[in-house]
Amino acid sequence: MFSYTVAVRDLVEFVCRTGDLGRDRSFSSLTRATEGIDGHKRIQDSRPDDYVREFAVQDVIARSSIQLKLRGRIDGYWRKDGALWLEEIKTRTRPGSPAISEASVHWAQAKIYGALLLRHLEPPNHSLRLQITYLNLPTNALEEHSETWTRADLELFYTSVVSIYLDWLTRQSELVDQRDQSLETVPFPFPHFRPGQRNLAELAYRTALKGGRAFSEAPTGIGKTISTLFPALKAMRKGGFRRLIYLTAKTPGRTIAENAVRELQSVGARVRSITLTARSRLCTRNGSTCDLNTCPLAIGYFDRRHKALGHLLSVELITRSVIENVGCQFMACPYALSMDIAPWMDVVIGDYNHLFDPRSRLGFLGEEACEAFVLVDEAHNLVDRSREMFSASLSPEAMDPVRKQLKPSAPSLAKALAALERSLRSLLRARRHEAAPHAATSDSAFDDVNLPLPLFESPPPSHSLIESRAREKGNRTENLPPAEPSFQDWSSSEQPTALQTHVEHFASLAAAWLTENTEHVAPRLLEDLVGLYFESRAWLSASRRFDGCYVTLFETGTVPRVTLFCLDPSIRLRETLDSCSGAIFFSATLSPLEYFRTLCGGDEADRAIALPSPFPQDNFRVLVNDSIQTTYRARANTLEQVADFIASFVKAHVGN
Repeated sequence: MFSYTVAVRDLVEFVCRTGDLGRDRSFSSLTRATEGIDGHKRIQDSRPDDYVREFAVQDVIARSSIQLKLRGRIDGYWRKDGALWLEEIKTRTRPGSPAISEASVHWAQAKIYGALLLRHLEPPNHSLRLQITYLNLPTNALEEHSETWTRADLELFYTSVVSIYLDWLTRQSELVDQRDQSLETVPFPFPHFRPGQRNLAELAYRTALKGGRAFSEAPTGIGKTISTLFPALKAMRKGGFRRLIYLTAKTPGRTIAENAVRELQSVGARVRSITLTARSRLCTRNGSTCDLNTCPLAIGYFDRRHKALGHLLSVELITRSVIENVGCQFMACPYALSMDIAPWMDVVIGDYNHLFDPRSRLGFLGEEACEAFVLVDEAHNLVDRSREMFSASLSPEAMDPVRKQLKPSAPSLAKALAALERSLRSLLRARRHEAAPHAATSDSAFDDVNLPLPLFESPPPSHSLIESRAREKGNRTENLPPAEPSFQDWSSSEQPTALQTHVEHFASLAAAWLTENTEHVAPRLLEDLVGLYFESRAWLSASRRFDGCYVTLFETGTVPRVTLFCLDPSIRLRETLDSCSGAIFFSATLSPLEYFRTLCGGDEADRAIALPSPFPQDNFRVLVNDSIQTTYRARANTLEQVADFIASFVKAHVGN
């Protein structure tokens, strides 16, 4: 039995939405959700005493081997003048009425709720008055629209919408059955396991089957990708998760994962995979960033979306080129298509931020259980990347040009940005003045420290070319220019609360102004202002989480900035991991394992293993050229020496 649960809102968004992509976009403040809840409550409190609020409804629909559970919560219903009324409340930040396409989704949601409500009531009602109430949050203005519907008409609408969704689920169910049957018999795509590879595969299989987290340091060449992907797919059905999320730090890692999926498909695995590409790379036309207001692939996107998604549903390997071609074929935005089809794929290959970054996490991998098992490749990179995700910076240098351009058309917003800029500069000046007597005078505290380098006892090969070039180049650091004055860095465990009010004020005004003016702003100004808006939101988010895991960094160099820096990302990573079915982290450089296990959100109960190299130890040798200065100050002057040395080394021996 293929069982699927969907919320009423998601059902109507999928089936009933029409119109343009990005139409009626709103830029919400960090408190938008709270403001919306408060707005709902204010309206509900104003209703009569017999008003029933937040009424939960659900329905279970079965078709052959499919079971669909539909659930939702009605904002309120009551009886007035002998009639039964149902109310759907929507809060808005834009002035005026919603677009027809947006309003049609709201009415569809109300009608689904109406059909479900009439099924619950005894004795039954034969008609219902539906009311959509719009509350404009900035002005508190109310708009109320109502229509009368009969029970028969509501049932007809309900049946037609659910039927379309069941047709889609039927196709998905058939593809999942094909996948599961193929995975029962599909062999490992290579003749044998390399030494250590089976250990990693067994760890991945057990973790995927039972849940939890595991960590493995496995050297390069052991075949980590296929050793985790293959057993995780094998465990998918019994493990109870719907999809694998394969996360990497860089594009080459995603290519390797794609190739591993191809290997499995070549031996019979009916697995469907998508590789996600950043919007900035997919959405470009004529070399410039796509504008949703003018792009023909965005205008009318939802009118053409279903045909494109129907085509993509059975494509087994959706790469960047595939999604671009399908987008052109159906005149539909390729980035939006990739986001819409990803929840229905067996394997989703993407970047760390697709799961862990709260600013860009995929919608179907939200706060609730996402029914996914996660594979984290090159996991040593996750610590620094997640510190960046949970940190936030503000620079006055980025604000000055935007403020000048905004002043003629948006004086209030420009004034708020100017106040924030002044506050930042004042804070940086005060910190610099306070810390100047203690400022460091060197680029690095380790410039004069000689660290021992481990060498094999066996002598290096006598490659005369390497030796002669090293002697010829020698050490050129005696004529290095003196170090330039470096920017000063200071840190503090205190949060710069003086900025909070200015950031909140700017973010609030920017959200309102952008919501109303995106269609009339120069592209470059819009891009810069949207960037500042999201930076301010990230700052507010980090400031609300600021605790012992954070410090404040003050930089007064070429690009001065204040940063709320997340030193320890483990708590926030664990929050995300706890919503998943399980995860395995693997890398060639995950030492010390305990350190990475802790900072990546694991604990002592999570299994951690280190595997030896599968290659003969005799094939490994370390050669050290100690004639090249590698300190930070010397790097620019020794780049040529490094390049020459690498070239000599490569030319000295043919083959690996």
